[in-house]
Amino acid sequence: MPGRKTSISDPMNAGHSAAWDQDWKKAAAEYRQALQEFPDQPRALNSLGLALFQLGDFDEALRIYQQVIPLTPDDAVPLEKVAQISERLAN
Repeated sequence: MPGRKTSISDPMNAGHSAAWDQDWKKAAAEYRQALQEFPDQPRALNSLGLALFQLGDFDEALRIYQQVIPLTPDDAVPLEKVAQISERLAN
């Protein structure tokens, strides 16, 4: 059920913990779980983008970062990541 504010903190915290341990696969899974409840949550999208980037899944990471850009127009990080990934993919 989208929109339950109390449910995002657990998967986000678990994702951050996994990312800290560089368990990017688990981190991505946790961030995806958070996004099931909050599909347009910029922090979860950015975190998932980073996890996918670290896993080498550049196509999906690019898609995620492109999704977050309009949600956070004042944040330069997603734009920077799109540029980095596009360079890697030679786009």
